[in-house]
Amino acid sequence: TGRAAAGLKKIREAQKLSPLWARAGLLAWEGQLLLFTGRYKESLKPLSEGGRLGDDAAWCWRGAALTRLGRYKEALADLDRAVKLFPTDWEARNWRAEARRLAGRSAEALADIEAVLAHGPNNWAYLGRALLRDDKGDEKGMRADFLRVDPEIRNFLAARAGGSVRNMLEKAGGLALGDRRDEKYFSRIWLGAPGRRFTKRRAID
Repeated sequence: TGRAAAGLKKIREAQKLSPLWARAGLLAWEGQLLLFTGRYKESLKPLSEGGRLGDDAAWCWRGAALTRLGRYKEALADLDRAVKLFPTDWEARNWRAEARRLAGRSAEALADIEAVLAHGPNNWAYLGRALLRDDKGDEKGMRADFLRVDPEIRNFLAARAGGSVRNMLEKAGGLALGDRRDEKYFSRIWLGAPGRRFTKRRAID
């Protein structure tokens, strides 16, 4: 529903009442919610503690937070661990592709993206591959991938970022904060409520 503050309050209340065996997961979810709302540095503490206590998903989300903080070497260590634990964790693959691309490891980034897309369509994989294609001068391929992205996301990027397709692609990660999931109920946090009205601007320039 996009009610992040209420969700965070509920998670922290649950931690106070939960048995020890449930604490790791609740800490990880607290960290994920902080990540999703752009509070990257703040998310590291609960994610580190959640991972230490045994929640495997915490490594993906801590790697994501470190990616957003520009700490790519540390991020990739966590994301490598996350993918090793769950090779079909497409969220972790998307984050690792992003961290690899930003660290200049384009071929490895593309390998992660292709692994995600082999499973099925994925907005974040299309956005990441579009950037990689544009880096290689493949404007046609870049635009083709951008057009594969959900129209609601493309319209959002046109309204909030505008300019060239490259500009929208580069701004997408920042606008989406810590979300690289492909389920629409997660993207509500940054897209806003269903039926949002966008400014009348072309999504493709």
